[in-house]
Amino acid sequence: MRQFINALEEADARARVAPMLQELFTKTEKVMFAKRIALIYLLSKDVSFEKIEKLLHLSPVTVSKFSLGMEMEKFKQTI
Repeated sequence: MRQFINALEEADARARVAPMLQELFTKTEKVMFAKRIALIYLLSKDVSFEKIEKLLHLSPVTVSKFSLGMEMEKFKQTI
């Protein structure tokens, strides 16, 4: 994980980060990553669990886990 973080830090321009992520992640992984970012964003905007579940096609358990993580300030840097 540390190597991945180092690579992102070294890819200082967006023009270099995007192609790197395209190479590293499968289509499914990209979708999952995007859903996590969207989930954190929507929770930060106080969107209802039910609406998030429908918009992102996520289970109630997933939304609840991330909500709990936000309460514990687990995603502080992401927000």
